[in-house]
Amino acid sequence: MQKVFVESLQKHFSHLNLERMFPRLVELTELHTGFLRKLRLKQREHHVVDSIADILLDFFSSMSAQKLKSAYGEFCSNHRSALDTFKCYMTGDNVFAEWYKHCQQNPLLKKKGIPECILFVTQRLTKYPLLIDPLLKSSREDKIEQEKLQKAMSLVKEILVDVDARVADKEKEDRQLEIFKRIDA
Repeated sequence: MQKVFVESLQKHFSHLNLERMFPRLVELTELHTGFLRKLRLKQREHHVVDSIADILLDFFSSMSAQKLKSAYGEFCSNHRSALDTFKCYMTGDNVFAEWYKHCQQNPLLKKKGIPECILFVTQRLTKYPLLIDPLLKSSREDKIEQEKLQKAMSLVKEILVDVDARVADKEKEDRQLEIFKRIDA
């Protein structure tokens, strides 16, 4: 999404408010790239990787957890606004609509567009419990590994609860603004 859409948009459309369409995307990309880098480093060090629990714990705890909560909280709570911004550009800017049609021919996208990519980002955090669960099941004999994975699962669920709360707060705020607009009208 960063390479295909954001960088191309920056090059061709300086007037667009990209932060509104892709809030905190750079930070989310950096967080996940760092996580992937640690996983690959472990894989290079050991041909057979018997545990990633330490990497998971590190990713979902302390400062990293705060960054995940903040970045995902903002991205997910602005999901509707991002889609509205995209729709506005699609209907009001013919050059943007043509650019977008051209982008959708990129084989990397597999016929996915900006709305689908935004949705993928909002759903990504929910995939981590699906990663950890089979690891928990396969590590039943190793109590230390089991404890680390259970802690990682607990931490990721805590992050999910925090992000859900931020989304709920934003939806409540949006409803209040809508009510105020109706009262003023």
